Amino acid sequence: MSTGLIILLIVTAIVVGITIALYFLGKKAEAKKAEQDEQALKCGDKWVETDRLYVKWNGEPMQNGTPYFWLGEFCEKHDLP
Repeated sequence: MSTGLIILLIVTAIVVGITIALYFLGKKAEAKKAEQDEQALKCGDKWVETDRLYVKWNGEPMQNGTPYFWLGEFCEKHDLP
């Protein structure tokens, strides 16, 4: 098999893998948006509409470090590296 064909096969596999990953990320984002829409109905006029995917209970943008710090505390609590 020639080097060019091997490179073409590798590039094709990478593109297919990225396409599949983006498809599933899109589905996950749609599910998260539906969950937020339900939460917005519960919050009523307290809901703050943003374009963010991960938000606080009332739709306000989450601080950038919140997931990072939560994960650190979780790992420490459960004795994980």
